[in-house]
Amino acid sequence: SSARMARLREIIARRRAASAPLLTVCLSHQILASELGIDLAPLAQPHQGLQLTVDVFGQPASIGFYNTFTARCASGTTIAGVEIAADPATGDVYALRGTGFASVQGHLESILSRDGMSTLHQLIEWALAPE
Repeated sequence: SSARMARLREIIARRRAASAPLLTVCLSHQILASELGIDLAPLAQPHQGLQLTVDVFGQPASIGFYNTFTARCASGTTIAGVEIAADPATGDVYALRGTGFASVQGHLESILSRDGMSTLHQLIEWALAPE
């Protein structure tokens, strides 16, 4: 619902404004990406229960995806203070990180995410790292 989306946007904006650690997943990843100026686009085919091995900041990770939309940017897109892990061919954004935040499109807790716990650990460490 639009009320749910507005509430998620408010929570994300409030945590970022307070420089509070933030980890976003799936829908909240898309909202964070949108707030950072990255476009959202519908997928040609939904990723419902799709296992992909993707590059998450230089580490290959087997992750389960359950999304019908994706954050998407052109290859080489830069945003000040933000690292983008995206598919070089499609521009689909798999992960984001910056000072005090980390974000991932896939569901790291899924049984399809063979590398879910190690990827989650990496992202939590990043979000909690001192500036």
